[in-house]
Amino acid sequence: MPYSVLPATARRTPLGPNRLNTMLGNLAWLRRGFAKAHLASTGEHNAMEVSRVCRKVNYSAGTYSLADASTDITALTKVATGHCRLTLAAGRFTAADIRPQININGTGIETKPYLVRFEVTSATQVEVYISQLSSALGAGNTWAAADESFDIALHSQPLTATNWDACPFGTGRRFPTDSWARGQTVGAPGYFSGVVQDYNEMLWCQANWRKRFLAEHDSTGNHNTRQVARHFVQGRFRTAGTYDKIQQLSSTTITLAEAAVGQVTVTFSAALVAGISCFLAPDWTRQDSSAGSSGNLTIMHAKVDSTTQTTVWMYRYDRTTDTWDRARADFWAVWHGG
Repeated sequence: MPYSVLPATARRTPLGPNRLNTMLGNLAWLRRGFAKAHLASTGEHNAMEVSRVCRKVNYSAGTYSLADASTDITALTKVATGHCRLTLAAGRFTAADIRPQININGTGIETKPYLVRFEVTSATQVEVYISQLSSALGAGNTWAAADESFDIALHSQPLTATNWDACPFGTGRRFPTDSWARGQTVGAPGYFSGVVQDYNEMLWCQANWRKRFLAEHDSTGNHNTRQVARHFVQGRFRTAGTYDKIQQLSSTTITLAEAAVGQVTVTFSAALVAGISCFLAPDWTRQDSSAGSSGNLTIMHAKVDSTTQTTVWMYRYDRTTDTWDRARADFWAVWHGG
């Protein structure tokens, strides 16, 4: 049933059964649409493209720890140097469909590139392996296991949705399913007689649908959850010292500046909400004419310096000399915040 536009009414004009039934139909339409990518029971996003959990993992003094608690990542274990095990909550992920995003963000990225890989061993366990270039820049291609802080976002297939009628709306509360007819009351007598649902029942369901919506959205409809990226930019190198902002999607103004070769400062005009994670994707460099700029492997890392600044560090492999060095590259970046 499509969403129907209701005509305006006037004082003393009866609503009538058709208008009331249309209101019920519209509410059902809105709830069905919301449940396509959200859990009716909690309001949480429930789609593969939205991460189930996004957190910053800190490494210090031989221990991995979450920057802030999560009910989805229940434990972190340092198995060996460069090997961090994530234990996940049961029933929240599907082993065959876990897709991590990972960004190494510790201070080590300022001097050397890192390689990271993951292995999903079960629906409750993910292994993260980290290596750092052990050769000097411009002098080799040797890597060694290393520990470092990182951002991680875990995506997984949608959870089994809870039916709206099974949600905790209150004792005896369910979505009105009967149709009102001319001459019937929409008050308590109709509800308790089983002939027609109570009008207050519809209001109750509207209030609870609103509550679910506001769980991960603000009152204007914008996303208000850490699991959804809320800031995006595409950066393109133009000339020494200059990066152009090709595209931006953000509630604040994003500015790009090249501090040095392979080092770009990203500045926000207003502070992002704490609990910031950044994820990058390198792009081939359209304006850099240096050898290998468009064909060799590029590694990028992002370090959140403050709520208004992030620094992107870039390294490129030279297949001719079998070495790594700082280099320029175009890139895509998204930021999550608390």
